Amino acid sequence: MLKLTKQDAAVLALDEMNGGGGDELPHCLKELDGKDFVFQIRVTPYNFTSNHRTFTVSGISDHINPRLSTPMKLHC
Repeated sequence: MLKLTKQDAAVLALDEMNGGGGDELPHCLKELDGKDFVFQIRVTPYNFTSNHRTFTVSGISDHINPRLSTPMKLHC
C-alpha cells in the first residue's frame, strides 16, 4: 500500500488555514500529477444515499497491472 502525501488531511488543512495555499496546490499534491493510482474503496448503504455520497478509501496502490486494471468512471 502507498501513502500519497505522507501527511494526513488535518495537517494539510492546518497549513492551508495558516496562510498556505491560495490558488496553488500543496507541493505534496503537485508531485502526484501525471501518476496513475488504483484506489480500493468501501461503499456502504450509509455512505451512499441521496443526501450523503461519500466513501472510504481503504487502500491505495501505484502498482498497476495493465491486464487487470479496467478504467472505471465514477458518476456522482
